[in-house]
Amino acid sequence: GIRFLAVYNFHEGAQGPESKNTEVRYADLAGMSNIEITFYNDTLLIYNMTKEKPRVVLIKSKDIVSAMISYFKFLWNKAKEM
Repeated sequence: GIRFLAVYNFHEGAQGPESKNTEVRYADLAGMSNIEITFYNDTLLIYNMTKEKPRVVLIKSKDIVSAMISYFKFLWNKAKEM
């Protein structure tokens, strides 16, 4: 199966993933509660998930995705397991 790694905003009552292919860590991401970032191949998607006006930004760039992977690895290493 496809392995999914995620860093979620920590909050009281946070629960771990239900899928065995999913690994989640938690960090204090204050101010980013409505933002989700997904990347695969050379595509980066940034979601701003508000009820009033949801928005998505799509960027196709190997260089930007590579930089985001490096940032994710940094954040992953700083985040905590629950």
